[in-house]
Amino acid sequence: MSRRPDHVASIGDIQNFASNLAGIVITTFTGVMLAITKGSFVIPLCVAGGFCFLGAFSYLFLVGKIEPLNRADEDQASADNRAPSTI
Repeated sequence: MSRRPDHVASIGDIQNFASNLAGIVITTFTGVMLAITKGSFVIPLCVAGGFCFLGAFSYLFLVGKIEPLNRADEDQASADNRAPSTI
């Protein structure tokens, strides 16, 4: 997979979309569970805790090593994106 600095905005947009979608879903889920259980927060808190553990484990085992990009890689990526000269 190509790691380029110009992908930062796209990745940020995807993360913001997922965060906003989660905010919509969890509030609806919590409201439905409160109506079904007649005011108990046990199920919503257990589900939220489960997603916290799922996120932590995915970060540990799926993301891999995080390291800064090499400056030579950035220079090569910018050189690859330049249009060829027409002169």
